[in-house]
Amino acid sequence: MAGVCFAPVPHRPHLFFQIHQQNIRFDAVITFLGLVHQHVKKKFILVLDRHSAHRKAVRLLQEQHPDWIEVVWLPADAPDLNPVEMVWNHSKYGDLAISRKQSALLWNE
Repeated sequence: MAGVCFAPVPHRPHLFFQIHQQNIRFDAVITFLGLVHQHVKKKFILVLDRHSAHRKAVRLLQEQHPDWIEVVWLPADAPDLNPVEMVWNHSKYGDLAISRKQSALLWNE
C-alpha cells in the first residue's frame, strides 16, 4: 500500500508505503491513513481509485473523523491518473522487482 503526499510547503513529495503479504483489506487502509494523518497533522486531500477496500475505509473514516480527509475518486479504469500505479510498476518491473523465488525466501525467513 502506498501514498504520495504533495504539500504546499516545503514543496517536496513524500512517499508513504507499507508492504503486506496478503491482499489489502479496509482495516489496513484505515490504519495506513491514520499513520499518514499522524505525520501530516492536518486535513488532507485523498485521491483514490474505487477499490472496495478504499470505499469502505473512506466511509468508516468519514463517519469517525469527518475533519481528517477530503476524498477525490479517480474514474474507473484510469490507472494512468494514479501516481501510486507508477510506484507499483517500478516495484514489479523495474529495479525493485524480485522473482517469486526471491520473494518466497524473503517471506519465509
